[in-house]
Amino acid sequence: MSLYTKDITLSADSPKELLLEKHVEFITKYGKSEDDYEFGMTDYLRISGMYWGLTALELVDKLQTLPQAEVVLFIKKCQDEDTGGISACINHDPHLLHTLSAVQILCTYDQLDKINTDRVVDYVVSLQQPDGSFTELLLEKHVEFITKYGKSEDDYEFGMTDYLRISGMYWGLTALELVDKLQTLPQAEVVLFIKKCQDEDTGGISACINHDPHLLHTLSAVQILCTYDQLDKINTDRVVDYVVSLQQPDGSFTGDKWGEVDTRFSFCAVATLALLNRLDAIDVEKAVAFVESCKNFDGGFGSRPLSESHAGLIYCCLGFLSITNRLDIVNREALAWWLCERQLPSGGLNGRPEKLPDVCYSWWVLSSLTILGRLHWINASALKSFILACQDVETGGFSDRPGDIPDPYHTLFGLAALSLLGSNCIKPVNPTFCMPQHVIDRLKIKYQLL
Repeated sequence: MSLYTKDITLSADSPKELLLEKHVEFITKYGKSEDDYEFGMTDYLRISGMYWGLTALELVDKLQTLPQAEVVLFIKKCQDEDTGGISACINHDPHLLHTLSAVQILCTYDQLDKINTDRVVDYVVSLQQPDGSFTELLLEKHVEFITKYGKSEDDYEFGMTDYLRISGMYWGLTALELVDKLQTLPQAEVVLFIKKCQDEDTGGISACINHDPHLLHTLSAVQILCTYDQLDKINTDRVVDYVVSLQQPDGSFTGDKWGEVDTRFSFCAVATLALLNRLDAIDVEKAVAFVESCKNFDGGFGSRPLSESHAGLIYCCLGFLSITNRLDIVNREALAWWLCERQLPSGGLNGRPEKLPDVCYSWWVLSSLTILGRLHWINASALKSFILACQDVETGGFSDRPGDIPDPYHTLFGLAALSLLGSNCIKPVNPTFCMPQHVIDRLKIKYQLL
């Protein structure tokens, strides 16, 4: 019994000879005029298209039919001054694919001296990762995405995000600092905005002017000001008062005056106070006891006692214990095993069993494994591929999963995860505070890692 194989049928009048002259004519005319549809639609792969056409012409000894000088000059204009890489078209971002195509063309023409080959080498070297692989991280696009996101008050994103503006600023500014582009946003405006968000009555900081203060946004504001080295621009004593006022008799913390208790807020409280060097202002022993009471049989932690283990909350509890130097209460091996089981066949990580992978869990899980000293328990190469697949190649930014809409939240955690994985084009990130390591070092903040 034979199996059906899907195939095509050659018609009787199909060409039987190689139509060399027609192929040469096709290539030399393809997209030649700027008015052609093909020309307008192919700038994103122009250099590679030139390589395909020119190599085909050389193989049939017709390379001279295209103007060498124009081709070489175009390639020269496509070399990026900052990185040394070569882009598909003038004013596009450089990419390894087009860099190879350009070098192949110049080798064919024997014109390698027309570009800076040392800078090409620098570009290629910069893309190699610690595991030997090569990645194409769209850094310039991510910078552009963050600096433009919700910038105009007429933008839909601006109007819909005032309830988390300070935290959004922390995500974007931290991402920019990790790729050494913090200067692209106006520091003075950012600091002034934060100052206006500090509540006169409580000392806490709100997400936006005239909103209620909250512990989440208070931490985000303090993290931003630490990065800028501008803590003196707010009343830090009143911030301490606000955090202290939220601790409950059992050691837990509420997020604001409305009384919700969550281990996220325990982390926010101690992280804020540690950055201000005022951890002594609260009852640390009671705070630790509450977090310990949220530990589960699987080694994980939930939002409250008897709540389900969740990777985001595990990060909060491990971060809390890292800051308070009490990682001794953690079941290290059981928790690390639970965390590494979050990796799915796609390479991505989820937050709890039977959920889809999400770029943000690349941070929550990896940072937790780093604190536990078990980062090597996951497949780093597979995770890196998943994270890079979540980049938006048109607008920049990272989304939760490939093909979804990007946002600053996932952009920060995608970049931060790549930093933990050893990316050499992103600054080292601190696994406890999710801040650039150099900022934590400057502040001489103490934290515990296993």
